[in-house]
Amino acid sequence: MNALDKPVRISVIIPTLNAAAWLPELLARLKSQSLPPAEILVVDSSSSDGTAELAAAHGARVVTVARGEFDHGGTRNLAARQATGDVLVFLTQDALPVDDEVLAALVRPLGEEGVAAVCGRQVPRPGADVLDRTAREFNYPPEPSRKTLADADRYGIKTFFFSNVCSAVRRDAFEKAGGFPEPAILNEDMILVARLMLAGYAVAYEPGARVWHSHRYSPAQ
Repeated sequence: MNALDKPVRISVIIPTLNAAAWLPELLARLKSQSLPPAEILVVDSSSSDGTAELAAAHGARVVTVARGEFDHGGTRNLAARQATGDVLVFLTQDALPVDDEVLAALVRPLGEEGVAAVCGRQVPRPGADVLDRTAREFNYPPEPSRKTLADADRYGIKTFFFSNVCSAVRRDAFEKAGGFPEPAILNEDMILVARLMLAGYAVAYEPGARVWHSHRYSPAQ
């Protein structure tokens, strides 16, 4: 199936916790995309800063979960079940689209035969420290790539490298693979990719889909 044989309906899914500082700009940038989303689902872990109300005021559909029940895999699966799109785009609350072509670039590789998921490029924010810049440049190069299970001998665990900071997955493939693992405290995205590859799909990296995303971690963190 070519996911782009028909007009693409994109559901953007954003898990949040006290995201009021990020949401206005993030939602505005999503709405200004050349290929705008059909819907934006904010899955909020009972924030205390008005995140849910803010998201609703900006036109997002809000699903609230208890903070103690948040699960990296299960909460995203919950949102996916409620989404109506044939392409599921997963973002984090602090990932800001660099331009208005991010969603178009992110879903474009899904039109290639056999590609089920696409990972976008994370660009360090201005002022990011050297450790963060180096990590982003190493993991998110300027060249696109496409991998299948056949590449495991060459790349090892790197075959399954993927990030839900900015990603897109065909809904039919997502469901066929069983979605994200749950419960999951980390690496739910890489496990999904392994499931997709075991099901015979390819996974792409698209550097044209750029989001600003970086953290100021200390060496201990």
